[in-house]
Amino acid sequence: MIQSEELWLKNTFAVDYFSIDAVLTGEVLSAYYEAERILTGADTILKRSCKCALPDLKKYVTLKLKKFLEDEQNKCCTVRS
Repeated sequence: MIQSEELWLKNTFAVDYFSIDAVLTGEVLSAYYEAERILTGADTILKRSCKCALPDLKKYVTLKLKKFLEDEQNKCCTVRS
């Protein structure tokens, strides 16, 4: 993951798009696809062919984003001895 992707996840996706109540359509859906691509380290976006798969996408991105943000928080707060 490159620095610009990390910044996008923290400053754009987490602030502007990520929400438990988010409806995955249009720009929000595109942002979730991009977040998934970054969080998995993929080169391309894996679009779903059925709307029935979107709740799983949302759950997956939620779990991965929370872990990413926790890891980032721990990086900043780790005391070096």
